[in-house]
Amino acid sequence: MPVPVPAVATAPAVDAAMVDADRVGASSWQLPTGEWWVWALAIVAYAFCYYWNHRLGHESAVFWAAHVVHHQSQEYNLSTALRQTSSGALLGWIFYLPMAVAGFPPEVFVVAAVVNLLYQYWIHTEQIGKLGWFDRWFCSPSNHRVHHAVNDRYVDKNYGGILMLWDHLFGTFEPEDPREPCVYGTRSPLSSWDPLWANLEMSDEGGYQNTSAVDQLPRHYLFKAVPGLPLVMVTGFSDADVARRVRQRMQPLTLVLVCSAVVLVLMAGMLSVIGRQRDAMQTLATTDALTGLMNRREMLRTGEEEVARAVRYHTPLSLMMLDIDHFKRVNDTWGHQTGDQAIQALAHAMLSVVREHDVVGRYGGEEFLIVLPHTDAPSVHTVAERIRSRVEGNTHTLSERGEVVRFTVSIGVVTLTESAQSFSQLMVLADNALYQAKAAGRNRVIAAVV
Repeated sequence: MPVPVPAVATAPAVDAAMVDADRVGASSWQLPTGEWWVWALAIVAYAFCYYWNHRLGHESAVFWAAHVVHHQSQEYNLSTALRQTSSGALLGWIFYLPMAVAGFPPEVFVVAAVVNLLYQYWIHTEQIGKLGWFDRWFCSPSNHRVHHAVNDRYVDKNYGGILMLWDHLFGTFEPEDPREPCVYGTRSPLSSWDPLWANLEMSDEGGYQNTSAVDQLPRHYLFKAVPGLPLVMVTGFSDADVARRVRQRMQPLTLVLVCSAVVLVLMAGMLSVIGRQRDAMQTLATTDALTGLMNRREMLRTGEEEVARAVRYHTPLSLMMLDIDHFKRVNDTWGHQTGDQAIQALAHAMLSVVREHDVVGRYGGEEFLIVLPHTDAPSVHTVAERIRSRVEGNTHTLSERGEVVRFTVSIGVVTLTESAQSFSQLMVLADNALYQAKAAGRNRVIAAVV
């Protein structure tokens, strides 16, 4: 149900003849943090985004350069889990943008990320064997040993961080075969114990620039030692070669980025429209079009909540019911438009007197309800008398002919007691007090006797 709107927040809308849905501001779409399914869905969504981040970390040279440090260990134990990249966050955040667009709150995203990270600690071990059905659907020590292995059969398999569902769907699942033990590390073993060098070095290779002895053109040269042989392979290429290769490789990447940007813009626009429409519908469903106050349905719902809260925490609460005296005479003499203006003027007067957390709503016609939490009997009588005197002395409207139309109000008040502890009971008592005020001559405040 919608959250009650504080009374003073509705004051600018009092003069509006109709609720203008187009003026409802755009709200940022965000899933509720109080629902358990949001947290569960976030963990699944993060696992899906992580799968592609992890997979590209093996299939793309740029991402592998950041991820390789995690795979350099030739031993497989819990300390391997602590080998974390120092540069993965530079580009890794791109893969989690869909979760932001989908409206997952930051705190939910952070918790999902922490769950995903901490879960993967225990799977870096050789001490736990195969776990039967668990291995098929969840990332387990057996599945992750395959992922860290450099055997031809195991390379680039089992990317899932928690769930193996994505590997099954996208063809990258490979079970561990006891007949083929896993060999850990990288294809070109790290030749240093230096942690800084581990983040920079990938193999015994390097590069330099020189002028070619063949065509006298400046070229870039790369060299790499052949493992196990006293041989170094050298290859060279010019700037034109680099530019051509970059263009060839960037074209599909650029297309993917452009398409992704278009999809994100369309999704953001769609979610923005949905958010505006949702807020507009909520406003239309809970707001009185003439005054901008709560309508009857929302007022009854909010009143029941406030009374239940007051009963639960044993705090005072009062209810006020009021209407315009001789309102039919106003309509008959000056017309219904003037009557509507009188109702709007009364709404202004009430809002100028009550507190921010008091709840004001239109009950029907010229009748209004005001719920005053933390207000005892003497206090509600004081507030009611202040409203009555404000209307009598300073509240008026103009007819279509420019005549000043003044009016008064009658008010019935009641306070929560042990014998009246429901909103419906308070309304009956306040209504009876209002009729007593009318019978006593109008333009007065009468407190219900409980």
